[in-house]
Amino acid sequence: AVNAGKNLAYNIERIYDKYKNKIAGAASALSANDPLRILAKGYAKIYNESGKAAAYEKLATGDAVTAVMDGGRIKAKVVEKIANGNQKL
Repeated sequence: AVNAGKNLAYNIERIYDKYKNKIAGAASALSANDPLRILAKGYAKIYNESGKAAAYEKLATGDAVTAVMDGGRIKAKVVEKIANGNQKL
């Protein structure tokens, strides 16, 4: 009976460690993809006048947009569209 108790405790500990590591891995993946952390890296999310995520293809010169970035948001107008491959950084 003593060995059964030790085996049970050992098995419970192994199961706990297994799931603890899985949870830690999942938490790390979630943290890496946290929208606020991504914005803190200098990225911005652009929304159209309807408040929906703006797609490059659907924006036109003169459209009003809202850019959400680390620290706040700005209102802007599309002045020019430059397709990928044609921009100078």
